Amino acid sequence: HDQGSHYYHDFDLFYTNSRFSLQNQYFDSCHVHLLPFAASTKIHKPINIQKKFDVVVVGHARQDRIELIEKLRKEFKVKTFGKGWGVDSTEVQGKSQVKAINLGKVYLSFPQTIAGYYNVKVGLFEAAACKSCIVMPYVDEVEHYFTYGTDILGYTDFAMLKELLFEHLENNSRRSWIAEN
Repeated sequence: HDQGSHYYHDFDLFYTNSRFSLQNQYFDSCHVHLLPFAASTKIHKPINIQKKFDVVVVGHARQDRIELIEKLRKEFKVKTFGKGWGVDSTEVQGKSQVKAINLGKVYLSFPQTIAGYYNVKVGLFEAAACKSCIVMPYVDEVEHYFTYGTDILGYTDFAMLKELLFEHLENNSRRSWIAEN
């Protein structure tokens, strides 16, 4: 899961951003600590811009993500930012990333790593700092930082994701309440 598990023992002090790794891969060491993700609210913040898309994704394309986005595009206006999404997608960093996050009514977060594990990712905090309404699959570790249904929206399958999107795209006050939290 965590590449650090191969070499953490070579250091006097080691930090990981994965609670799962801390509890399951570094259990034989007292010099490993959790350093969770965060976002700077001086950089990541809401900006006054028209929300042009129902759903925004900032992250690189992978097959599982591509399949989900293709299904969502049949019913929603979706914009992707990152490598591998195709000709209408661009990579974003810094101010362009903040603008990208703010272009969507809902921010879709993908918590699955390339290795297939689910964990907290920095984009979640960046979108929260931009006061976006975030939707993502349920991940236990996320509950150490956010409350599902109050701070972010969680889903277990595509049908539930679609239902959450329809409900919150139609209800501006509910979506804004989630985003503000």
